[in-house]
Amino acid sequence: MLRRRAVGSPNPYGTDDAGQQPERRADELILNRYRVLESRAEGGFGTVEVCWDTRLQRRVAIKCIPLSAPGAATNASTIQEALAEARTSCMLSHPNIVTVYDFEADYDYAYLVMELVDGVTLGELLARVEGGALTPDETAYLLDSLADALDYAHENGVLHLDIKPANIMVDRKGIIKLGDFGMATLASAAGYADARGGTVGYMPPEQIRGGLVDERCDLFALAVVVLQSLTGKNPFAARTADESLALIQKGGRGNMTVARLLGSAPPEAATGIAGALEQDPAYRTTSVAEFADACVDALGDPDQGLASLRELLEQLTDDEHQGTVYHGRRLSLAERAPWLGTFCCRALVAASLAWLGWSVAPCLGLGGLPHRLAPTLVAAVSAAALPPLGAALAVLGMSVACFVGGASTPDLSPGAAIASLGPRAAGANAVDVAEVSGLGIAPGTSLNLQPYAVVGIGLVVAALLCLWWYRVGRVHHLAAAALLAPAITLSPATGVALCAYGLTPLAAAATVLLGGAIRGVVVTGSAMGVSAQTVWAVARTTFATPANLVEPAALALVALVTSALSRRESGPLAILAQALCACGVVFSQMLAVRVKNGGIWEPPSPTSVAVALLLFILMGFAVMTFGPPRSIQEDFE
Repeated sequence: MLRRRAVGSPNPYGTDDAGQQPERRADELILNRYRVLESRAEGGFGTVEVCWDTRLQRRVAIKCIPLSAPGAATNASTIQEALAEARTSCMLSHPNIVTVYDFEADYDYAYLVMELVDGVTLGELLARVEGGALTPDETAYLLDSLADALDYAHENGVLHLDIKPANIMVDRKGIIKLGDFGMATLASAAGYADARGGTVGYMPPEQIRGGLVDERCDLFALAVVVLQSLTGKNPFAARTADESLALIQKGGRGNMTVARLLGSAPPEAATGIAGALEQDPAYRTTSVAEFADACVDALGDPDQGLASLRELLEQLTDDEHQGTVYHGRRLSLAERAPWLGTFCCRALVAASLAWLGWSVAPCLGLGGLPHRLAPTLVAAVSAAALPPLGAALAVLGMSVACFVGGASTPDLSPGAAIASLGPRAAGANAVDVAEVSGLGIAPGTSLNLQPYAVVGIGLVVAALLCLWWYRVGRVHHLAAAALLAPAITLSPATGVALCAYGLTPLAAAATVLLGGAIRGVVVTGSAMGVSAQTVWAVARTTFATPANLVEPAALALVALVTSALSRRESGPLAILAQALCACGVVFSQMLAVRVKNGGIWEPPSPTSVAVALLLFILMGFAVMTFGPPRSIQEDFE
């Protein structure tokens, strides 16, 4: 038998009946958590937003329901009762019911957060197949699935009251899911649907008249959906509820009477559908389960129907590039691989701590290669597993180096470490590396401090580091990397760029100041060893010449300002902040040189410009990949 073809949808993006595209609000946050990917209209009662859950890293659908219709007078207590009923009704757990994750409401809107079914509505499916109808086997499968869902809901005392093709989803595996439980009551309370709650063409007479409703209302609507799926026609479709009621009383009109439509159905199924469409609920089939028992086997094989639906949906999926089954915009790399941001952050912190572990090991008497690998691996693994622990180990390592370090640690700098692997001794680079610090401390400088002074300096350093960890290191995941980056790369710009991206403004400023001090100690320590004497030499030299304070203060100010700009939840603004950061770093170095030269400006060195440009490119890529700092920090939390 020649299989039907899937045809293009006249409404591929979920626009409303008037054909107007819904207003899209890209990157807007709903409930301060869900990032809007696409706005899809859903008739006159609310819109459906396709969103990205920034905490659980998944796509969801959010129905935004206005709590008052335009021009309608609503009672606050009635709305609250309807919200309570809707919240209870939608929390049903069944394979054929759309899963609801959350239900929240504010003054103007209620938000129904639910799973995003990767497929189409039944209404869209019927519009995309030739003839607008399903096969008997497919209809049997549809009825079997919906009957299971409704029977479960009725057993739990929940009525749907708005069963229609738009509320029935078919995912790509052919699974049928019924959604919008409890929404009919809320629509009625908010002033929609003429206080009847349902949809014209599917409501039974008692619901149209505003009478008492029970499970047989859902049964009537289900029978209409089954008849429409089987024949492609709805005999009760009309412009108003009163017109629909008249059609129900007459049994349809023209060539769309119920009797004519049922003539194409198997006899037993036709009898079952006719019984479910009785005008008087007293004569109507008593339950959904009874209706399904009478019709499913008569219509066909549900298993064959499932296989047939899957084949049809595969055709629709193949046409996705034409826009027929596309839901939402394409996800970014960070959204498709939510683990990537965390991995990069932890890897950066682990690398920083590995360097520190390798450098501090000689202070503990671990001079051989196998012995130095142990603290290196411990620090790297600990930092990768828990970044705040990595920051604590950084504090511990620097404190230990200050207390027990000495001239036995000449290879803290990368240059000296590389030199130690070659034929030259580590001391061969001592002069060059010491000059990088800009403090004028000659290689081999030795200070004979009293033991109590060494202990006092060590305690001050440990206290400052511990305070930094308590206020910054244990809170921000990039803190350890930002603190150690200037010492590792011998460039203050790296610390400023990381602080501007991953830390809050005050934390960024404090980390830049402390990281600059550590850089000075480490660079100077490559010549005279890292110890309390080194810390004292750097501190005395820095504060003895006020010009030495210009660059650290300027860099801290740059970090504070750019961090404040970066954390505005705007990607373009975060990139602009990184551009300002690069310019600010170069200007800070030029300003420091000007102060030292007695007011004479000099052009920036090519090296500093190249480093600043490279960092801007790298951090700009991070912003475009992972988003603004605040959003990625929430992902880590």
